[in-house]
Amino acid sequence: MGIVIDRIKDNEHFEYKGDVHVTESIGKNAAVIIKDGSLVVDGNVGERADITMAASQSTVVVQSVSFYSSAVSVSSGGGAHCTLRVM
Repeated sequence: MGIVIDRIKDNEHFEYKGDVHVTESIGKNAAVIIKDGSLVVDGNVGERADITMAASQSTVVVQSVSFYSSAVSVSSGGGAHCTLRVM
């Protein structure tokens, strides 16, 4: 079971183990680290946001990365490390 939060602010460092659902947006220059979970963002992802998906297993499996007009979804099914950088 994960958490639901409104937003991750500009320049914020956010780290969580498990699933995260952001109902608004991730701010510019934010650093987001999700361990052993998934990330769903209903709003925008700011410029230069750094999103890292990390898992305790030795290989990475990215189940989906979706960009569309109102949301970004990144999901890691297991593995070591996956980084998404928004430029």
